[in-house]
Amino acid sequence: MRPLALAGGTAVLATADATSWDRALVPPPAILAPVTAPGGPASRTGAAELAARTGGASRSVPAPPAITDREIRTAPVEDRRFLVPINRSGDKAPSFWVHHLFGDVSYCIYLSRYLGMDHPFYGLEQLDSDLRFTEFASIEAMAARYVAEIRQEHPDGPYVLGGASFGGILAFEMARQLTEAGQEVAHLYLVDALLPGTGAWSGVDNSVITEENQDAVTLMLIGNSASQLWKADPSLSIDELTGMTPDEAMDHITRHVVEGSPAELSPDEVHRLIRTRFALLDLNGKLLLNYEARPFARPVRTTVFHATNGFSAAENPYGMPAIGRDDSDTTNGLGTFAGDDVTVHALDADHFTIVLEDNLRAIAEVVTRTLPALTPNGPRS
Repeated sequence: MRPLALAGGTAVLATADATSWDRALVPPPAILAPVTAPGGPASRTGAAELAARTGGASRSVPAPPAITDREIRTAPVEDRRFLVPINRSGDKAPSFWVHHLFGDVSYCIYLSRYLGMDHPFYGLEQLDSDLRFTEFASIEAMAARYVAEIRQEHPDGPYVLGGASFGGILAFEMARQLTEAGQEVAHLYLVDALLPGTGAWSGVDNSVITEENQDAVTLMLIGNSASQLWKADPSLSIDELTGMTPDEAMDHITRHVVEGSPAELSPDEVHRLIRTRFALLDLNGKLLLNYEARPFARPVRTTVFHATNGFSAAENPYGMPAIGRDDSDTTNGLGTFAGDDVTVHALDADHFTIVLEDNLRAIAEVVTRTLPALTPNGPRS
């Protein structure tokens, strides 16, 4: 089933054990728990409106539940399948795109939509639809598992890989492992992926982030991302969260989103998303710090999408402070490792907004022009 992309937010009335709608609708819908009302099950809001119209004062509408679930859900690697077929149809070369730092493939769904139905498209996700994630010991180990899954789906290359930010580093390491194994990588697409250990990585000016506000900045980014997903106003600020413990800040963000959103949300589900993303950012951030890149065994045609407005631009939609970076290497440190065939496309965006819809549309246009042709034996460069 191809995801249905809608203009605005949606809500689905469903019981807790119902099938996940996360990949069926874009953006993912709010799941409303049904309550008893005259005529059958209804949402809490619908039951309240019905009671007001019918004078049904005798029927009480349940208050939103408190946060009762604070568990972090993980899944062992042997219980997981990481490859997600977003679009199996089409006669173009299939491409495989890796999740970002938060583990999900939400940006991939939009990118696939802009590429169109004739472009087979697969995502690799660390976080499943039940908000369970899998821990890996290293970037290399994660990439090796992802390579195994794409080779199981497509045993014979050449392969087309892509990724944004953290996902770009994973795609780079996957390409390195494939070429080391004698496989051909026809094209590698990297969306503002900053390679650790290079000048592009160390050139990010993080001086505005201090030990005192580091968690507040991180949780504000996560909270405002959730606020945008569920249209909760107003945005959170760093000052609002500074001085709170992470647990206090996550509770505060949950209340902010649940009370500010026009959708009827489960506090437990919102809180689970917040704490899972916080855990993944910490986990995957440490993997990046420990990663040491090595050159490809053979040159790989590589396209780099470089954000020209720094790491985070002033007045960005997530409330991040302005963070500049050294842009002297527009390949983001990847050029010396990928070989001589590297093309850079500059986009008017920062590291975070480069995966918003307008920029994904621009990225899709470049991918459409440069994607290798499909031959009987696979993609042709």
